Amino acid sequence: MGDEIISTYSAVLRFDTARGITLSELRVELIFPADDKTAEFFRALDRENP
Repeated sequence: MGDEIISTYSAVLRFDTARGITLSELRVELIFPADDKTAEFFRALDRENP
């Protein structure tokens, strides 16, 4: 974000079943801060955009 480097890790969940085409298309991606600096970066964004 600009000159700042942020570190994150993510998890992708995919629902895959032969029974439900709608569920097989659903994908959820969760992104987490990997360090305290990145966590504070996201908190600051949240305060700026309530």
